Amino acid sequence: MSRNTTRYPESWQQVVVPPPTITVSTTATSVTFGGLAGPGNLCGIKANGIGYAYAATATDGPTAVAAALQALVPGATGTGATVNVTPATGLLGRVVGTGTVLEETRRQVQGFLVTCWCPSPDSRDVVAGVVDSALAPIRFLTLADGTGGRLKYQSTFVTDTPSKDALWRRDLVYAVEYPTTLSTSAPVMLWGVGPATAQGVSVTFPPQ
Repeated sequence: MSRNTTRYPESWQQVVVPPPTITVSTTATSVTFGGLAGPGNLCGIKANGIGYAYAATATDGPTAVAAALQALVPGATGTGATVNVTPATGLLGRVVGTGTVLEETRRQVQGFLVTCWCPSPDSRDVVAGVVDSALAPIRFLTLADGTGGRLKYQSTFVTDTPSKDALWRRDLVYAVEYPTTLSTSAPVMLWGVGPATAQGVSVTFPPQ
């Protein structure tokens, strides 16, 4: 039997962010992209106080990224994987990865019963002790979604009357508290405060 233990606010938490496969280098007048095409690359150029971003597809290599950003930056020219911006104040190229974020929608605790059936009371106590000693140091169980389940010892119950099969029994009761989550992908922040243009859409990020 499980019970609801929800008590934390719903908010997105970053779990893992793989490194981008595309690289970037910047000079005073140009931005050059390198590396390899791959999923999850958010690429950008910041010039004259305005950020320009392009979410590369899994097949977009450095040349395709440069061409896409050249089309966004006013007055930019380019050759191959290099975008030239002249004149430009505070020219900066940047590439970030797209990671996995989770939101906890509910939290619950579930009880688990570990039963030791043994041929004698002495062997039963030895086996139960080994099981409990192995589980006692474990504080969290790693779950498939990247979160952890809190493992807690609850109780034990000993049956000294053997069963029909001449087996002695000891129950160890544990509880695991774990979250139910939603998962989605989100890129790392490319630029901070200020105006930005991404895929032709202009927005302004004000200070918080």
